[in-house]
Amino acid sequence: MVRKGGKGDRKRYVSFQIALREVEEGDSLPELSAIAEDQIGKVLETVNVAANGTVRMSQAAFDKAAVIILVPKGMEEGGETHWIRLHKFQVSEAIAARREIDLPRRSWLPFLMIRRCISGTAKHCQWRPWLIHLNNQRVLGLSDGGMVRLADRFLPADTLLEPFLPMWLRCTPLCDGVVEVYRRTCCCPPIVILDPRIPDIIRDLEDIIQIKPPLPDPPGPIIDPTPFENLPFFDSGALNKKVVNADVDLKILKSLPHHEQAAYIQARPYLFCSCSTPVHVASGFLRPDGSFDICWNEPLRLFLRNCHDEFAFVIKQSIDGSTVTIYDGVSSSQWFEIDEDIELTSYHPDALVCDEPGEPPPGTTGTSVMLERIHSTESLHLNSPLPTQWDRVATASGNDGLAHPAPPPADPATVQYKNVGWGRTLPLRYLFFQDLEPIAKYFRISVVRADSSGAPTGARVTLDDPLSWVWYRRKTDLTIKRETFPLGPEPGSDKLYLIPYRSLLNGPLLAGEIGEWAAGQFHGFVDSTDFQNARYLITLELFDSSKNQIKPQTAPHAPGDPEIPAPFSFQTWDQADLSTTVPVHYKALTHLFWWENRHTDALILDVLKNGVGEIGECLFLEGPRNTTVSIEYRAKHPESRFLYRHDFRWKRGLFTGWNNWVAWNALNADPSISPTRTYDQLLDTFNQCAFSIEVRTQAKITNGAGRILRYDDRDNGSFAIISPVSS
Repeated sequence: MVRKGGKGDRKRYVSFQIALREVEEGDSLPELSAIAEDQIGKVLETVNVAANGTVRMSQAAFDKAAVIILVPKGMEEGGETHWIRLHKFQVSEAIAARREIDLPRRSWLPFLMIRRCISGTAKHCQWRPWLIHLNNQRVLGLSDGGMVRLADRFLPADTLLEPFLPMWLRCTPLCDGVVEVYRRTCCCPPIVILDPRIPDIIRDLEDIIQIKPPLPDPPGPIIDPTPFENLPFFDSGALNKKVVNADVDLKILKSLPHHEQAAYIQARPYLFCSCSTPVHVASGFLRPDGSFDICWNEPLRLFLRNCHDEFAFVIKQSIDGSTVTIYDGVSSSQWFEIDEDIELTSYHPDALVCDEPGEPPPGTTGTSVMLERIHSTESLHLNSPLPTQWDRVATASGNDGLAHPAPPPADPATVQYKNVGWGRTLPLRYLFFQDLEPIAKYFRISVVRADSSGAPTGARVTLDDPLSWVWYRRKTDLTIKRETFPLGPEPGSDKLYLIPYRSLLNGPLLAGEIGEWAAGQFHGFVDSTDFQNARYLITLELFDSSKNQIKPQTAPHAPGDPEIPAPFSFQTWDQADLSTTVPVHYKALTHLFWWENRHTDALILDVLKNGVGEIGECLFLEGPRNTTVSIEYRAKHPESRFLYRHDFRWKRGLFTGWNNWVAWNALNADPSISPTRTYDQLLDTFNQCAFSIEVRTQAKITNGAGRILRYDDRDNGSFAIISPVSS
């Protein structure tokens, strides 16, 4: 039926009727929309079907349409749902005959939609690639995948390492991005003995191992970060569980008898479940705290036995005009069931992560300031004596000024990553609480050497290098632009820097835009290599908007003092009681650091045969099988407390592993002679062979991010033994 529009409306409309048949008492009826689509699939118009089944569509759209499509209301933008496509001539005939278009129960029932919702959180982690070999030989940490191998399994490293290595992984909520939700249906028929799928599973694992690069041989328990793009366990910023476990799974499956293979696979659904092609079902946005709640409509679906839905997520950010996928759970096989606690972790180096103000420790107030961390090492791990004046601390001794303080071990040979020196460039992060903003506007950082009493000595050096912070401008079109904001030094000031409160970004923002500081930025950088190796004092001072120095109201004040008392406090940790911070009642905040930038020294000095040194560049040792060999070597640091550990090892020939000659220990060897070994012990069943020897030293020095490897050393050599076995 063709009708004109109402008064003042010159459009002409086509109306037709949809009738739902076989409706039973108590049925819920679907809400529908009708779409006019031309012959190339272009949508001409979308209208809602009235409750009485009437469809009212413009004549212009109807005339150009090739098909009329009936869909559940709200699904007209696409998605996986039930559609009914009608040729236009079918609708035209119904209009001409003044009859309804009938939809039987089996056609309209799938239009009934359910509302499904899924919730989770997303974070970005900067991981420290530690390779930790514990005394328990069944535990080996493999940081390259953020996983830990426990016996025969790889498990998330954060779950296992956090209890005894706090802060090994620094994570921040992802505050911005689009979250895409994908669904797949997986069917997992039980694996049985001699299941024909088992050979295919083994072949798949073999293929994965062939294309996965091997893990490097790490030089120590704490290593420098591996470039992200070279890590074998990541797909678009997310961990791939199947790839992570491929080596172990394949090795174990090949070693198990047939009747045990089935049980092993059955316990690991990622190995054998058959899943449908993932479909995109919904999208949503991350909240500032990294959480998300995303809901969508979908038709009721029935599942076969042993089948269920799984969900994966893709997070994208629009950065400087380009869309960057910072987490891809689809390609990395990170699937969840809808009722799981979903936490998405991105390791992507280009992810935009907003700065998250630190949490005030117990004892602080909203108008406090304190040293928060040195790189990623929390300031409570700095053994700084309490200040006794604004520019000094209590008498320094023992491990004062070092990181991770602890009493010395009973056995000095015990390897212990405690009492660690500082070295290289130290990035300093202070915690300025937001309530401090009306009180303090600028800060200044200075460095001076400390004498044995903890007092300053020599010339004070004030930091004056240009400092800018990165910030993100989120525009009204939801794109993000990365920009920098200069913090100082302020022109015409005495080396003062702006405190980077969030309100600083209000100036450059346009209407409707949002500004966020990038995460992981610092207020100052002290290059310890510019100074001698010793203890130093680092001091923070605050200034108001007029560039007048301010001090806590509890600080000493005498007539004529230039500092202005203000309602705030400096806070610091008391190593005698780390349950709370304590206020500092002086005009500045000072901490003690002990830095050391000398290398360790590893050197093979001599090969001793029966206790006598052998001279020569090429050594061929001969004699009876009971002849002894020992090695004289040096393994030390000029300041013995900064030697983390050293070892001496040997191996026979080309294709054997290393063996301990002297196990890892924390003693300076200056020099030392290894225990003796006989030709018979070294040669085993061989009559002659070549041997490689190596001494390694590792320094106990950090910049706050991890152990500094450049201060390690190693030396190696070789010799040959000719000593036939007596017949």
